[in-house]
Amino acid sequence: MISGLATLIALCLIWSILSLDMSRIRSTVVSKESTQVALDDASKNTTTLVLYAYSESQTARPNIEFFIRDALNSAADFVFIFNGPTNVSTIIPDLPNIRIKFIILNASLRGPFMPSWSGDCWMNMYLRKLTEEVKLVGMTANCWPTFHVQSMIWATDSIGLSTLLFPPQHALDYLDQNPIPYRYSNTIHQPLGINACFHTWDSAVASEVYATSVIKAAGYKVDVLMAVVWETGWWKTNRDLEDGELKMQTAWIGRRGYSSWEFCRA
Repeated sequence: MISGLATLIALCLIWSILSLDMSRIRSTVVSKESTQVALDDASKNTTTLVLYAYSESQTARPNIEFFIRDALNSAADFVFIFNGPTNVSTIIPDLPNIRIKFIILNASLRGPFMPSWSGDCWMNMYLRKLTEEVKLVGMTANCWPTFHVQSMIWATDSIGLSTLLFPPQHALDYLDQNPIPYRYSNTIHQPLGINACFHTWDSAVASEVYATSVIKAAGYKVDVLMAVVWETGWWKTNRDLEDGELKMQTAWIGRRGYSSWEFCRA
């Protein structure tokens, strides 16, 4: 759950961007120190936006290097969000699509680790689960303190994102009458949803926990890839995993030569 902190803090940097006409957004890098947002001509095509939140650490650096090598493709626009000092922007390719369904993920994950039998794009694993009813898709769910989709990677669409940023009044009324159980509820005073800056671990975790309830209270459903701990496409690298297993998995995928440029086409 703590891994969602970087994503949730980073969301406060981009909420004003997302409130614009999303079909006009084409961004290269969003940083705390410098924000470069270029507006392009409006397009009627539906484009996936992938948001990658990064904070410099020994585990995050190899993860973003792996992502740049194996996950970038021409079928989506990518926005990299840098939290704190880092020189990682020097390895981000200068491509026009490194900027409407949305994927939001952070650097606590390494992947994509696609099975050898799959000819699918890693993004489709998540995006195909979005429907008229399902508006939030993730890798895993946690049942404490209540069922919620964990925030290290989320997929949603314009309705889902709008619901998280600006929860409808009927959802707020329902949650007011049916409060979400959380140990810090009495000490955290923030609006429901993700339209805020989260300055503490507790407030970020609370927002992650509440997000699923906001989606469901608005009348929609959520879904996750996890049936068991495998086949989610990504590994959490800050949970004391066996380092040898992670290195072998990384090497195997590298030798396979999987390239998102080949499997994810516009």
